[in-house]
Amino acid sequence: MNHCMRHFEEPIAGTCASCCHPFCRRCLVYAFGPKKPAYCVGCALAEAGVRQGARGRATTVVPPDRKLVKAERRAQRDALKLERKQAKTLAKAAPTEPMYETSPPSSTVPAPSSMGVVANAHPV
Repeated sequence: MNHCMRHFEEPIAGTCASCCHPFCRRCLVYAFGPKKPAYCVGCALAEAGVRQGARGRATTVVPPDRKLVKAERRAQRDALKLERKQAKTLAKAAPTEPMYETSPPSSTVPAPSSMGVVANAHPV
């Protein structure tokens, strides 16, 4: 759904903090200040105490327990530490392979062909 609940021709500007329905700019009000969440007109009146039960509340999402979240993060961090430690010990124990082929590169560099001609010529 990409239109307001009341005005089908208007695009969505946000959702109500109470009922979680999408509304346009005309329907959303900041009843408790600009830094607080927006409400639709019906929910704003109900939250302010002017109307009782003007709108049905949406089911609220219960935030996860902070202790459980912290324990999960700690477990993930410890698992990553253990993996890094194992990789480090494997890198130390494994013999390193040379970066070049079986024979080392030669140290002689061939001279360019034009220099070879001048070097062999005798002055007249």
